Amino acid sequence: MPFKGSAYPFSRVMVANMNEVRAVYGLFSLRGNTYFCEYVGQTDSLRSTLAQHLVNPPAQGVTHVFVEPHATPERLCWREAALIAEFDPPANISSESVAAD
Repeated sequence: MPFKGSAYPFSRVMVANMNEVRAVYGLFSLRGNTYFCEYVGQTDSLRSTLAQHLVNPPAQGVTHVFVEPHATPERLCWREAALIAEFDPPANISSESVAAD
């Protein structure tokens, strides 16, 4: 199932106005009228994590972010894994790929 909710511009202003919540997030690039998932992550501190990504992005060309707040760490892990499996983002390296190297 795709991200729930709207896309936000990935910018300093947007990040400064984000709540500091536990969430799963996706970093996307917008090409034409289509969003491409570049990275999926989870965090206990959304604003802080996104601020770090502005300085040191896990993927190039990110223009938007989708966010899903979650109440429990278990739900966070489950949703992140489901989104990575669905989108297969190029900036996410699975543990299976790392172990095979």
